[in-house]
Amino acid sequence: MFTDGGQPQQIAVKNDLLQTSDTDKLKPIIEKIIAENPDVVEQFKNGKESTIQFFIGQGMQKTGGSANPEVLKKMFKDKLTK
Repeated sequence: MFTDGGQPQQIAVKNDLLQTSDTDKLKPIIEKIIAENPDVVEQFKNGKESTIQFFIGQGMQKTGGSANPEVLKKMFKDKLTK
């Protein structure tokens, strides 16, 4: 922005830097992470609540850091406690 100019909002959109809380976008990512980590799912279901941080980390990694971590946490907990 300093060297090339431009509006912050436009630069953020162009470079996909905005945080997403869109559950429809995040749902397939969450489902894939859960499917890829059955051992961690089992640990969570056996009471190891700290594994939720692992899932959030995976979600952040798969979204390039653009996912809202609080939304990820809620979605993972909802999915894993069904």
